[in-house]
Amino acid sequence: KLQTFVYMPANGLVQGMRPLVSYNYGAGLHARMHRTVRLSLLTAGGIMAAGTLLFLLVPDALLRLFDADAEMLAIGIPALRIISLGFVISSVGVVLAGAFEALGRGGPSLAVSLLRQLLLIPPLALLLSRFWGLTGIWITFPAAELFAAAAAVLLFFPDPDILFLGSRDLLQDQVSGLFCGDGRPVQRIQPLLVHFVVRAHDLAGRSGNLKIIVPIVGLKFDVVDG
Repeated sequence: KLQTFVYMPANGLVQGMRPLVSYNYGAGLHARMHRTVRLSLLTAGGIMAAGTLLFLLVPDALLRLFDADAEMLAIGIPALRIISLGFVISSVGVVLAGAFEALGRGGPSLAVSLLRQLLLIPPLALLLSRFWGLTGIWITFPAAELFAAAAAVLLFFPDPDILFLGSRDLLQDQVSGLFCGDGRPVQRIQPLLVHFVVRAHDLAGRSGNLKIIVPIVGLKFDVVDG
């Protein structure tokens, strides 16, 4: 379980990311939430890249820390090198699974975790071992991480609730780069209140006009002069 020492800092990073993601999502600051997730992905990727280099360059030294004999070195050195190829890819599944938990989406988080650690590894190991023996079993680990990372991305980024719900600052990001009909660029957005008048009737049959102010948020585009 040498890889556990590589995953521990990344898991700690995810623990610190969760409250930031939850707070910004609840506040409607979705662009900031996505920046937090992106920075976490980059940082976790850097940690896992360092672990990959360590496993690729000095696997024998790592195994000798546990008094590995010649037979264990013969098996363990290629195992560590192959398994480490999935470290950087696994950072996607680890971080996005934590982001799902922070957003209260336990189902997708559980699905990604199960894909990484349970559902894919036994059938892939059985299949690949038929072709490459013990090496096929080691290949199973980075292959499972790749499939789990792809599933995490597909579950996370197309979700409209994550991307757009109540997100004023993300809407600002979306309108940047847009242009009005006369070719002038959109500059900023601001909320609007909707005012309207309805005709109301009481129980006695009397009627009258009722002015209602509804706190519906709309979009008002201001443009840059010139």
